[in-house]
Amino acid sequence: MLLVWTLLRGSSFKFFVAVILSALSGGCGVAVISMIGRVTSADAITGQDVVLLFAFIFMLFGLSFFSQAMLTSLGHHVVYRLRLHLCRRILKTSVERIDQLGQPAILASLTKDVTAISQAFNSLPFVVYGVAVLLCCYGYLIQLSVPFFLSTLVMTILSVVIAKQLMSASRRLKREVRENDDALYDRYAGLLLGRNELKLSRARRNRFFEDSLKPIVGKALGLEVRADRYTVLNGSWVNTSILLLIAAIILIHTLFGIGSKEQLMGFALTILYLRSPLAGMIGSLPALIQGSVAYNKVQQLELNEAEDKPEQERALTQNWQSLQLREVTYQYPSESDESGFSVGPINFELKQGELVFWVGGNGSGKSSCARLVTGLYHPHGGEVLFAGEKIDETNRDWFLSHFSVVFADFYLFKQLINETGHRPDEVLVEHYLNALALEQKVTVSEGKLSSTKLSQGQRKRLALLLAYLENRSIILLDEWAADQDPSFRKVFYTELLPELKARGKTVIAITHDDHYFYLADKIYRIHQGVMSLHEEESYDDQVTTVVFPYNDKEDMKC
Repeated sequence: MLLVWTLLRGSSFKFFVAVILSALSGGCGVAVISMIGRVTSADAITGQDVVLLFAFIFMLFGLSFFSQAMLTSLGHHVVYRLRLHLCRRILKTSVERIDQLGQPAILASLTKDVTAISQAFNSLPFVVYGVAVLLCCYGYLIQLSVPFFLSTLVMTILSVVIAKQLMSASRRLKREVRENDDALYDRYAGLLLGRNELKLSRARRNRFFEDSLKPIVGKALGLEVRADRYTVLNGSWVNTSILLLIAAIILIHTLFGIGSKEQLMGFALTILYLRSPLAGMIGSLPALIQGSVAYNKVQQLELNEAEDKPEQERALTQNWQSLQLREVTYQYPSESDESGFSVGPINFELKQGELVFWVGGNGSGKSSCARLVTGLYHPHGGEVLFAGEKIDETNRDWFLSHFSVVFADFYLFKQLINETGHRPDEVLVEHYLNALALEQKVTVSEGKLSSTKLSQGQRKRLALLLAYLENRSIILLDEWAADQDPSFRKVFYTELLPELKARGKTVIAITHDDHYFYLADKIYRIHQGVMSLHEEESYDDQVTTVVFPYNDKEDMKC
C-alpha cells in the first residue's frame, strides 16, 4: 500500500472517485444477485421484475467499466510521471554517484523496475474492484443469514492466513530475483561491450557463456520458477477455498438444519459471483508485490530528489580571470583488499585565455583530474576557486556551465544547441562542418545531425563541433587527437587550437604529442594522481595562428 499512496500523491481525489464507483459497482452486483434469487423463488415473475433486473445488469456494466477505466488511466499517468521523475532525479544526481552505481543498475531500474511498477498499477483496478465486491457481498450475506456469514468469515480468515504466508514467500523470492537482475544486466553489458574480444577468442566466449552468463541466467530461472509456484499455489488455494466454503455451508444446512433453501441458494450465488472478482484480485497481487519490490529498488539507488520548481539560472561570468585548485584531493573507494586510487594533492592554476597541455601515462589520473577541475567530481579535500568564488553545492551548477568537454568516453547528441540552448545559426554550423572536414559525412537539418555512425576520429570531430557551438568559456579535450589521422592531427594542433585561443577561449588539452608542446602556454605532468608544472627551457619551433574566415563584418563565435 505504501507504493500506491506514494505514487498517487497529487491524484488522490481521482483515485477516491474511482473507488466509490467500484463500490457502487459491487453494490449493483449484489443487487443483481438479490433480484435473481427473489425472481427465481417467486411464484410468478412480473414484467417490472424483469425490467429492474436488466436495469441493474446494465448499471453494473457501466459502473464497472467507468471505475476500472478511470483507475487504468490513472495508473498510466502515474507511471508517466514516475518515468519523468526518475529521469529528473538521474539528471540531478552527480556524475560521481552515477559512476558508483554503474550503468547496469540504473538501466535495470529505468527498464525493468519502471515496467514492474507500470504492471502493478495496471493490476490496481482488479484489486480495487475485488475489494469493493467482497465488502458488498459480505454485507449482503449478513442480511441473508448470520450463521452463514460467520461461517464465511471463519473460512475467509483461514484462507487469508494461508494466502499471506504464500505471498510472503513469493515476495521474498521476487526480491531475490530483482537483486539478481543487476548482475544479469552487467553480463548483458559485457556481452555487447566486449563483442570484439569475445568474437576473437573462442575460449573466452565459452568461458564467458559457461562461467559468467549461464549461472546468472540459471539462478534467475530457479528463483522465478519458485516465486511463480507460490503465486500459482495461492491462486489455486483461493479458488478451492471458495468451493470448500459452499460445501461447508451445505454440510451445516444438512446436519443442523440452519437456514432455508432460499438462503442457501442466495449464499451459493453470492459466493460464486464473488469468485471471479476475488480470483482477479488474487491474480493481481503478484504484480503489486513485484511493483513494490521494484519501487524499493529504485529508492535504494539514492538518487538526488528532483525539484519541480524551475531553477533560477545565474548568468555566466565572461571575465573570470583564473581557476585554481588548492590542495585538492580525491580518494576512490576500496575494492576487495585493494585500496582505491588516490588523486592529489593538486595545486593547479588556469588563467583565462591560456592554452594548457596535460600529459601523463595511462592510469596516471588524467581523467580523474579532468573531472575534478570541471566540477564533475566533488573534492574530498582542498578547495576549488573560480572567479574569486569558492565552489560548493550552492554554485556548482553555475561553475559547470562554463565548460565544454570531450572526454574519451564521450556521447554524441544529435541535437545541436548554441550557448542559449536554442538552435544554432545554420551558416555557422556549415562553416564548422567544413573546418572539421565533415561536410561530406554528415548533414544538419532543423538543428539535428543526420547521423553519428562514423569512425571514432570523425565522431570526435562531431563532438568538437558540439563544443564549438555551445560557446563555453573553457574547453577540455581528453586525448582528442589520438584517433585522428596524421594530417588532421596537425590541423588540430596548428590551426584549431590556435584559433580557439585567438577567440578568447581557454583550452585544456590532454595529449601525448610531445612534438606539439611548443604550442602550449603551460604544460602539466600528471603521475600517480599528482600534478606538477613542467618547465621547458626553450622551443625552437614557432607557430602561426590560422583563423578560419567566416564573415568580413562580424567575428565568428566559437
